Amino acid sequence: MNHLNKPARRWRRSGLAAALLASTALGGYVIASAAQPSPNAPMPPAQAQQVQVNAPATGQPGVPVNTQQQAAMPDRLPSFTHLVAQVKPAVVSITNYLKQDQSTPDQPQIQGGPQLPFPFNQFPFNQTTPQTRPVEARGSGFIINPDGMIVTNNHVIKDAGRITVTLDSGQTLPAKVIGADPRTDIAVLKIEADHPLPYVELGDSAKLEPGEWVIAIGNPFGLSETVTAGIVSAMGRNIGAGPYDQFIQVDAPINEGNSGGPLLTQDGKVVGMNTAILSPSGGSIGIGFAIPSDLIKNISMDLEHSGHVTRGYIGVSTQSVSPAMAKALSLPNDTGALVAGVEPNTPAQHAGLQPGDVIRSLNGQPVKSPRELAVDVAGIHPGDTAHLGVLRDGHDQTVDLHVAQLPNDQQTA
Repeated sequence: MNHLNKPARRWRRSGLAAALLASTALGGYVIASAAQPSPNAPMPPAQAQQVQVNAPATGQPGVPVNTQQQAAMPDRLPSFTHLVAQVKPAVVSITNYLKQDQSTPDQPQIQGGPQLPFPFNQFPFNQTTPQTRPVEARGSGFIINPDGMIVTNNHVIKDAGRITVTLDSGQTLPAKVIGADPRTDIAVLKIEADHPLPYVELGDSAKLEPGEWVIAIGNPFGLSETVTAGIVSAMGRNIGAGPYDQFIQVDAPINEGNSGGPLLTQDGKVVGMNTAILSPSGGSIGIGFAIPSDLIKNISMDLEHSGHVTRGYIGVSTQSVSPAMAKALSLPNDTGALVAGVEPNTPAQHAGLQPGDVIRSLNGQPVKSPRELAVDVAGIHPGDTAHLGVLRDGHDQTVDLHVAQLPNDQQTA
């Protein structure tokens, strides 16, 4: 995650910062060899561990104990050994040899004083003329098909001069960038091997719920094949990293170098890609963020097929519905997206959307906020029809429109 060691973006709240977690260093690291499954088959699902529970009587004197309502106390936490053995061969280490103009001159490291942000504090003090040294950015990734297609973070491969991928076996191969999408921080690489490669499958992140066990695999601080475990803390987090933020928040420890590594459930499916942390120092404090697999599926498919992402567009600017607005509009709650403006010659204008309309649903699914509307519209293929549930002048109605492609100037912005 990026500190390339500097965070690509910062989210400050109460003095903390959300940092992307790719690490950069001069030393190399190779993933240790491990027992490898059949190379021409997908990772088999792991056996979920059964947790035995007891409900000891803890009622107070004179109060009957209802054991069915007591909190279950586990005798044993789940073991992830089988899961790790199955999926680890599909997790790779990525080294980005930055372009020469992205290299960094030697800078002093002041003992006992404030440390300069990465990468300046990576180099020894040089009292002579500063010299330019190449910088290697490090991160993680995972193979998603036997042909060598790899998913990682965009900030891991940004400004690359060349990229290499180190497999679980220790073999290092050159990688080609198939495509990258900075707006979601997703990139797809391709390596060529002389045999089918082990891979992992993308799961359904929409079914993920807070409290589920997950594991993160990656190369934090250059320590290859590191496995950490935790639970899903929350879903749909917006940390200000991009316009389509909908991160999975986890408490599994992740650090610099974990960027691009998989987040997996106990059935061996990837439900997220570790991307950022909330930290005052760059180290894990148990608040990490992963891009959900459902978004990865859509973006990686576009990148693999065309090298870029095609997004839907309807041409409205929206704002949140405040409690006061909801009361004035006789809404049951303050969810939805209030249309603040309609751009000319767009699907929204052609369909008759007006400022003051409140978009309450899209294709039958509730719209909770303007951001959720933007994410959902972006995921619709241009040319498809979208059905908007709209509240206008206190009356519900349906507006149908044909989704257009997001213009290039909007993509750049």
